[in-house]
Amino acid sequence: MSGSSNPPTNSPWPIQRRWVRVPINVRVRLRYEREGAQQQCHCRSFDISEGGMGLMSPYDLELGQVVELELSLPESTAPFKLQAAIRSKVGFRLGCEFISPTDQQKSEIARYTTTFQSRDAMAPSKE
Repeated sequence: MSGSSNPPTNSPWPIQRRWVRVPINVRVRLRYEREGAQQQCHCRSFDISEGGMGLMSPYDLELGQVVELELSLPESTAPFKLQAAIRSKVGFRLGCEFISPTDQQKSEIARYTTTFQSRDAMAPSKE
C-alpha cells in the first residue's frame, strides 16, 4: 500500500486500522541500506495484514526507512519479497507498511489472513 495518510509514529497508543491484523510467526529476511552499504539481517514477524506487518528486530532502523522483506507465508509454495516502510517502532517492535505489493502478493496475504480468521472463528471457546 502506498500513499498512506498516516504519519510515522513512535506512539504506543492504538490507532484506527484499515486492515485486520492476524498473528504470524515466521522468519523474515530484512534488507536495508546503512551509510551507503547494503545490510541484511533476520528477524521474526508477530502479525500481518493486507497493508503491512509487525516485526521484532533489535536492529536500529529509522522511521520512514524503506526496507525489503523476504518471507514465506505458512502453506505458501514460495517465498516472496516486498518493499516496506518503517512506520512505527516501540522497543524492538517495528510496524512496517507494504509499498506497492503485486496483485499476487496481495492475494497470498489476503488468503492467509482470511484463512486464519476462519480458523479462529471455528476454534472452540476457552470458557
